[in-house]
Amino acid sequence: MTDPHPTVVVVAAETDRTAELVVSQLDGHATVLRLDPGRLDREFQATARFHAGRWRSRLRPRERAVPVDEHRAVYWRKPTHPDTHPDPDERWRADENTTALLGLLKAQSLRVWVNDPNAVNAARLKPAQLAAAARVGFAVPDTMLISDPVAARAFIEEHDDLVVVKALTHRHTTFVPTTRRRRTDDLSAIAGTIHCLQALVGERRFDAR
Repeated sequence: MTDPHPTVVVVAAETDRTAELVVSQLDGHATVLRLDPGRLDREFQATARFHAGRWRSRLRPRERAVPVDEHRAVYWRKPTHPDTHPDPDERWRADENTTALLGLLKAQSLRVWVNDPNAVNAARLKPAQLAAAARVGFAVPDTMLISDPVAARAFIEEHDDLVVVKALTHRHTTFVPTTRRRRTDDLSAIAGTIHCLQALVGERRFDAR
């Protein structure tokens, strides 16, 4: 981006540490408008009108309104999921706000879009991801999707405890997305839920696969 002060719309939960790191790096280089459509307060205002063949939209989180147009960039991280609200009316509000904001952003020819939810959803099916990676020549670690604790333990033993269990979804949960598993662990909780077990590549502790 060549604008001296471009505007970046960051869509993320208020407690999202990754989004905070991104915002800190943008500080001084761009004007950041951070939104969590899953938890919008009453002060937030959105005005959008479809007229003469195009949408004209403005977002006003506080005192300053920001047009949503081709000059904006968007980083769609992980806004608060509507289902996390215990109150049905609040779930509905969160769902409406998230759907409306996504629709307005998708209706524009944005300058930059990071983490387009449509692309993310298309790539979220782990078995299809791994098959596609293998087809284009990537080396794919030995992987099992399994709900059988006995077979899971055999897989872990086969790889000499160099195995992680990985979440297949990004729902709000206390489950750690990537966790090391060993043959001495209690694996009984695997029964009843299909888990993704994957062999570690070397002794890495953090990687994206």
